[in-house]
Amino acid sequence: MPSSFNMAILVGEYNGSEPSNPGRRIIVKHMPDVALCIEGKAWERVERSYGAILQARDADVARKPRVMMAALIYAKRAHVYHVDTLSMMLTTDQWIPLDGLHELPLIEALQREQRAFMKPLKYDAKTAAAFPNVLLLDCGKVPLPLHVLSQFADVKERSLKEKVVASCPAAWVWCTDQGMPLLPGRANN
Repeated sequence: MPSSFNMAILVGEYNGSEPSNPGRRIIVKHMPDVALCIEGKAWERVERSYGAILQARDADVARKPRVMMAALIYAKRAHVYHVDTLSMMLTTDQWIPLDGLHELPLIEALQREQRAFMKPLKYDAKTAAAFPNVLLLDCGKVPLPLHVLSQFADVKERSLKEKVVASCPAAWVWCTDQGMPLLPGRANN
């Protein structure tokens, strides 16, 4: 690995990858001609860690989600950059972070209705299940937690989410195996 003085941080929209020698070439949307290489074993780790995000990017939905990436890179030789480490995040087409595709219909509904909301981020928490999927800000003095119970969540995450929902009886809850309930009304100001 090169010295830290030769490294840079790249933040951009992931636009795919293709096989290259000795690993893969990552394509960044606004830098398609830049050679951004990653070793095969490192790419395998990316696929294990971010496989669900990479699959979500190709989902059959009207408004395609985006994948943002942040990479620590260094110049291997002139005009060829090597990825040292990489992180990815799924977002809506309007750059709102998503914990998974199960949140997309809710976020889109909130946007259509021009609601005021905040999307909590898990940062370094192991799971986002303990957090509301969205906090609705326009229904009173206190933000209202909106929770999404995905039928595709793994058993452990779904169990944790169900415990969180049970501890907050005033929360709005949507089980994705059913239609989305009406959103809470706006407060009269």
